Amino acid sequence: MGFSTGDLRGATGPTGPTGPTGPSGADGAAGPTGPTGATGPAGATGPTGPAGADGDGFTGGSYSAPTGVVTFTSDDGLGFSTGDLRGATGPTGPTGPTGPAGADSTVAGPTGPTGPTGPTGADGPTGPTGPTGLTGPTGPTGPDGATNIVVDTTPQLGGDLQSNGNDIVFADNDKATFGSATGGDLQISHDGTNSIIEETGTGSLYIKSNGSGIEFRADNNEMMGKFDKDSGARFYYNNSSRMYTTATGVTVQGTLAATAVTGDGSGLTGIAAGATGGGSDQIFYENGQTVTTNYTVTNNKNAMSAGPITINTGVTVTVGTGETWTVV
Repeated sequence: MGFSTGDLRGATGPTGPTGPTGPSGADGAAGPTGPTGATGPAGATGPTGPAGADGDGFTGGSYSAPTGVVTFTSDDGLGFSTGDLRGATGPTGPTGPTGPAGADSTVAGPTGPTGPTGPTGADGPTGPTGPTGLTGPTGPTGPDGATNIVVDTTPQLGGDLQSNGNDIVFADNDKATFGSATGGDLQISHDGTNSIIEETGTGSLYIKSNGSGIEFRADNNEMMGKFDKDSGARFYYNNSSRMYTTATGVTVQGTLAATAVTGDGSGLTGIAAGATGGGSDQIFYENGQTVTTNYTVTNNKNAMSAGPITINTGVTVTVGTGETWTVV
């Protein structure tokens, strides 16, 4: 709707005299509007009048399609802008009839933008199960996982068992067994009162030491027995040594009480094993004079004592049939 005017600065003619104003007649009733007559032919252009003196006027204008505003500029700085000249949008007219289909084109038009995704429909029924596929190859064996040895009645170790600072706890009468025999050839257990190391096989129980020896001690660390490597063995009473072995025999530290002694006693020292006397004489046999304890002469043996002999009251000396006791 934009437009441009011609040069609005016409020549200024002389002003004629103003005639007198006649009286106003009464207004008549408005008649009907007649039809518009045809436009007559354009008259000849008159001669151009002399140029009038330049006056202040418009110098230009512009139209902004996005805003619908026309802006006029002038030499006197009185330019102005109109409001939005775009009229209100009229109602949409009816859709015209569809034109005939054009000839098919072999060139596909551009693909329109993808529309928004519609809502997900309800799940359809489950289809029938397909046939089982072929079994794939067996994968490599993974590392062994932890085994619940409470449930597994035959657990096996693939290497050394590390206790990691913890104890292996056996209940009373449970046994640590060693060996291939049923129940083990060696058993270590506790019966609730006693601790037991038992060789249940057909061999012997060896206790070995690569050190200086083996010691048996009480819970208060008192020595009970000691076996020295390449040396002797010692036996203790209340932490005091009472007997030990040597390269030539056994030494008793204290009193030796025996119910019987075998041998002829010829190798004993410090006691009278036979007849004695001055120098190298072997003349005298010495014996006590009082019998204080019941005694029975050994079967098929004879006894002899040097008298006098006194038998205490209540004490009996028994001499069996075929044995004799001679007191001289």
